[in-house]
Amino acid sequence: MALGVATIFPRCVHRCSARLIHFRFPVVSGLCSGRKFSTETSEQSSTPKESDKELESLKTEMQKLTQKYDDLDDKYKRALAESENMRKRLMKQIDEAKLFGIQSFCKDLLEVADVLTTAIASAPQDQLKDGVNPPFANLYNGLVMTEMEMLKVFSHY
Repeated sequence: MALGVATIFPRCVHRCSARLIHFRFPVVSGLCSGRKFSTETSEQSSTPKESDKELESLKTEMQKLTQKYDDLDDKYKRALAESENMRKRLMKQIDEAKLFGIQSFCKDLLEVADVLTTAIASAPQDQLKDGVNPPFANLYNGLVMTEMEMLKVFSHY
């Protein structure tokens, strides 16, 4: 960016001719270059061939890293899906185990209910009459009430 003489020395422009100013201040146009008193050299760090090779090696490394990232991302997503599937399978097995446990318990209770029904049916009716055998009648009534409660529980499930 070259600054004009009029910008730097505005009062001198009016007093002197443009030609005289040009010869007196020949360095004015180069003031902004910044290299007048610098010891820097303008060397290139590498040749174009070396920078092309470096660029290619960086591109290759980038491709390898991208591929590695994609592989790891894929493995991660597969591991997540596998763990989710495993969780679902385990939950299903737990539910089946609960159901199996309840079914086997209910089956055992049905056998108890059958035995209870058989016991009630086998009670002699002549012993149940009023005053004949009061302890036996009380036992019979307790068995009947137990059977009714068990049937009530079965009706819920």
